[in-house]
Parts: sequence; C-alpha cells; structure tokens
Amino acid sequence: MTPSRRDLEAFVRADLWEPKQTATGKAHGDHDRYRKRLPDGSVLTTKISHPVDSTSLGTLWESTIRSLQLQVTEEQFWDCIASGKPVDRSNPFIGDPIVSDLPTCDLRMLAGRYLGVYGDAVDEMGLREIIRRLNEIRRHRDGPQQP
Repeated sequence: MTPSRRDLEAFVRADLWEPKQTATGKAHGDHDRYRKRLPDGSVLTTKISHPVDSTSLGTLWESTIRSLQLQVTEEQFWDCIASGKPVDRSNPFIGDPIVSDLPTCDLRMLAGRYLGVYGDAVDEMGLREIIRRLNEIRRHRDGPQQP
C-alpha cells in the first residue's frame, strides 16, 4: 500500500524527526521539511508537500522517499506509525536496490538530487550507470562516493 502525505507526517512525528526551517527561522513555503540524525552521525532529510492530506505519495514512495530519504523498510514504516515508537536504526540500512523499471523522469530527478547530474549529462552517463551509482550510494551512504 502506498502511503499518503498524512501517513508520512505521522511517521516523521513517531520516528522523532526534527522540523527544519530556513536559516532565517522561517518555514519553507509549499513543503514541510524534516531531518533526523542517525546513531552513526549521518543526517537524513525529507519533505512533505502541502497540503498534508490523503494524497498518495505515488511512485516516489519506493524510488526515493522510503529507501533514500527515510531509509526504512515498508514494514518498519507502518510499524513505527502503529506503535508510535521510533525505528531501531542500530543496524545500517541497505534496502532494496533501485531498479530499472522506474520511469525515466524519476531516474532523472534522482540523478539530479543525489548525483548532481542534470540535462545532457544524464544522457551521456546513461540510465544504467545512474542506477548503478544510486545503488552504490544506498549501500555506502556514509563513505566517499566513487564514480
């Protein structure tokens, strides 16, 4: 089941994420932004579009939000909401690999956000290489990234 914006908000509250504001202390406009510091010192970030309602998170749930931003399994996500207790992150998250059946537009968005690759550079790199690099980040999120 694909969660809604409301489910994501329930998760970040139960998992004790901190609301993130701009440098001037203001809200971010059309999104609520959150961050969570993990036991290993790394920081996760996510955002929830306004309005926080029953709108489904759609394809971004599996490809981006759950695995790259929240770094939880689907079971951990729903258990956290149901129990109201934070996810146990004492073991590093590996997660499911990003697969090539994602829409090209989602892969392009992920390449920009997580690899800093945009426009023609995405075409030059090729979708197979983008997928390989994204999966490498997911396996070694705390170490330096190798091209």
